Amino acid sequence: MHAWRIAAQNTHLYPGARLQGLDPALRDAMRAGDTVTVEFSDQGVMQGEVLACSNQGWHLRAEPHATMAGTSIAAKRWIIEWAGADDAAAGMRVKAPLA
Repeated sequence: MHAWRIAAQNTHLYPGARLQGLDPALRDAMRAGDTVTVEFSDQGVMQGEVLACSNQGWHLRAEPHATMAGTSIAAKRWIIEWAGADDAAAGMRVKAPLA
């Protein structure tokens, strides 16, 4: 199991939100069961777990957390897709909620 750090360009996750792995090896080395720490643009932090991973992207189980403005965010599951080959090696975006 590996712990990955991911930077978000916003204060929370939503479909279309852009993310960047802080370790360029992330795209090739991420596996189900790994943990992630998402660092938001407002300095907020969220913990999560990789539920599944493929060459198309991965599934994230996000733990409950609060934004720096104090908004409570419930636990959620997201489909995260890898950005195109012309993007940075660890670039990704939130595709949709995972039912």
